Amino acid sequence: NIHQFIEKYTLLTKDEIASSLNDQKIKFKTLTPIADRHRYLNDLELDILTKYTNGLHSFISTEKAVKHINYLHGRGITNESIHYFKLGAGGYLKNYNQTFVGQYRNSYNDLDSIMQGLNLYNQRGTDYWWSPSVIIPYFYEDQVYYCNSRILPANVKSMKYLYMKGIKKDIFFNDTILDENDDIFCVEGEFNAISLW
Repeated sequence: NIHQFIEKYTLLTKDEIASSLNDQKIKFKTLTPIADRHRYLNDLELDILTKYTNGLHSFISTEKAVKHINYLHGRGITNESIHYFKLGAGGYLKNYNQTFVGQYRNSYNDLDSIMQGLNLYNQRGTDYWWSPSVIIPYFYEDQVYYCNSRILPANVKSMKYLYMKGIKKDIFFNDTILDENDDIFCVEGEFNAISLW
C-alpha cells in the first residue's frame, strides 16, 4: 500500500505519513485483503521469463517494430529510455513462443509446460501477447519478476493493458533505481515513470 511505499523510501513513520497525507487532503481507505490466488515465481521461471522478455526487447530495434517505437516516442519516451527499461515488442513475430522454445528447448526440461505455467500462452495456444503491444518488464537485480503490456492504440478492442495472470507483483516498477537521497515521484503508470527518467 502507499504507506508502506512511502515508509520504505523515507524516514517518516506511519503516523507522520498519515498526518502529512491528511494535511494535503489526500485520503486513502484501507481495504480488507481478499484471498490471494497469485504465486511467486521460482528461480527457473525467473530465468525463463527474463530470457523471454529480453528476446522481445531485441525486436524493438528492428524495422518491423516501427509502430511500437512511434507509439513510445509519441508518449515522450526516448530510445535511451526504451533500452534502459528493456521495453519489448509484443506481436512482432507470429508465434514468438515457437521461436523461443526452439531456441531454448535443449536448455530447459519441459519448457512448454513451464511457459504454460507462466501463462505465456493464450486460450488458443498461441502467444499471450499476440496483439501488437509494448512489453513492460519489472526488473529486480537483473531478473524479470513480472511484466505487462500496453496494446498499441490501433489494436485496442476492449483492454489497453494485458497483465500476467496468476503471478504476484510485489515490486514497484522502477524500484531498483530509487535512491534514498533522491526525490520520489508517485505517478499513475509505468510510462509516466519512464518519461521522468
